Amino acid sequence: MESLFKAIYAKYAADAPLVAALTGGMRLAKVADKTTPPYAVYDMVSNVPEWTFDGTTIERARIQFSIVAADLETLNDCAKKLMACFDMGVLDFPDDDYATVGLIREGCNQIVTEDFYVYTIDYRMMICTI
Repeated sequence: MESLFKAIYAKYAADAPLVAALTGGMRLAKVADKTTPPYAVYDMVSNVPEWTFDGTTIERARIQFSIVAADLETLNDCAKKLMACFDMGVLDFPDDDYATVGLIREGCNQIVTEDFYVYTIDYRMMICTI
């Protein structure tokens, strides 16, 4: 799944409006304690492989993005930009070992913690070996 994580980050890094909005950056799994919002983290919730008769493997990975911001307006702006980047998007895999079948947004949730607003966005990413 390292290829998937690299492809997700590459898609984020190539999207200038999203990079500009997430001034604290985007990281895999966690950020340093002193990272200043707004920022995002992404991680795998699940991954289910399926095998076909021709030897192709299709993987259905569920990835969750969590955006953290100090205010609601910034949070919603970052979420809108992240969805514009990833909704029905295509990933470019750096190792050429997978191809994207589809990126489908499955659910969103907004919560308030003691200090920040958090917007979680889940995607089902269907990829296949090539």
